[in-house]
Amino acid sequence: LNDALATCGGIWLGWSSKTVKGATAQSHLMEQGKVAYALLDLTPEDYAEYYNGFANRILWPLFHYRLADLI
Repeated sequence: LNDALATCGGIWLGWSSKTVKGATAQSHLMEQGKVAYALLDLTPEDYAEYYNGFANRILWPLFHYRLADLI
């Protein structure tokens, strides 16, 4: 995706790699070339339930290991 984003531009949404407690969670916005990055802090609960749970156990395998079935 890096080549496509560098050529066409776009926004990359992702986790900032920071876990923080409650209301201290922030978003971090930055631009590099044609790409805007929106990085989000997660609470430990969000990290455990969503990022490690739903996103990595359901979404990642669905969209990375079953591509032939989606076409």
